[in-house]
Amino acid sequence: MIQRKISHGVQSRQGAICRSRLLTVTTSLRQQGREIWQFLEQALIAHHRGGEMPSLLPNP
Repeated sequence: MIQRKISHGVQSRQGAICRSRLLTVTTSLRQQGREIWQFLEQALIAHHRGGEMPSLLPNP
């Protein structure tokens, strides 16, 4: 709630979906003790190169 007030919310449905997904990713990675920026960098590189996306599932 506070974060939405600070950022003034989103302006579109697509923006709301993007924000929701990013919050899910960051929350999951924090709970697993993983690096958020490293994961996002790997995901962007994989998307750009058409490679395999990194998994949010914890490593066994």
